[in-house]
Amino acid sequence: MEVHDSIVSNITRYNRNKNYTFIFEKSYGGGLLFANTGLEITTEILKSLNEEYAELQKKTKSEK
Repeated sequence: MEVHDSIVSNITRYNRNKNYTFIFEKSYGGGLLFANTGLEITTEILKSLNEEYAELQKKTKSEK
């Protein structure tokens, strides 16, 4: 659940500036059958998650 919570929190912060009405989860066999690729934000979300993780790793290493 911790990973899921981190992703949801990150998407919430991301959307503060983007103001999307909906952000859907897309998974194989899921309920979303089609999405306009021009609206794809996965790469941006992954970049943001990786940046947050790197910062967390730096803090953890500096506390040791």
